[in-house]
Amino acid sequence: MSRILTIILLLTIAFTACKTKELIKPRQIYLVRHAEKMKDVDNPPLSPEGVARAQSLSEVLRPEQIDGVHSTAYKRTEETAQPTADRLGLTIQSYDPRQLEQFANTIRTSLDGNLLVVGHSNTTPVLVNHLLGKDRYPQLDESQYGDLFVVSLYPDSTTVELRRF
Repeated sequence: MSRILTIILLLTIAFTACKTKELIKPRQIYLVRHAEKMKDVDNPPLSPEGVARAQSLSEVLRPEQIDGVHSTAYKRTEETAQPTADRLGLTIQSYDPRQLEQFANTIRTSLDGNLLVVGHSNTTPVLVNHLLGKDRYPQLDESQYGDLFVVSLYPDSTTVELRRF
């Protein structure tokens, strides 16, 4: 009889632990590379396809609670972030793409809420890796657009889901 009670107690503890993890709502960090850009231009703006993709990103993120929008200080990244920032009435905050480890620490320790972060093919995966704490994602191909990295920051762990938009 005591063996059955021990099993029931252990199952109850395990179930409670699983349910507790489900109840903890993580911070969500949405990271994307800028949308398609014009060719052969210094600091290029978005192409018409890129403008459409930036609008699509805003619509994909519509159901999500976004509390801050961050971008590098380039036309293509700011223009990718702008539709979401405009829809939410937020100002785009700039970050330095040469200081990704520092920015990852800032996201973890100083910034509150859920964030959209727009970067580049060679910076977005690196920032995801810094947030994750391991080298999992390689640099994106220069022709690759539409990846949305959703980093979930729990108090004791971090997960990443890769979506397309």
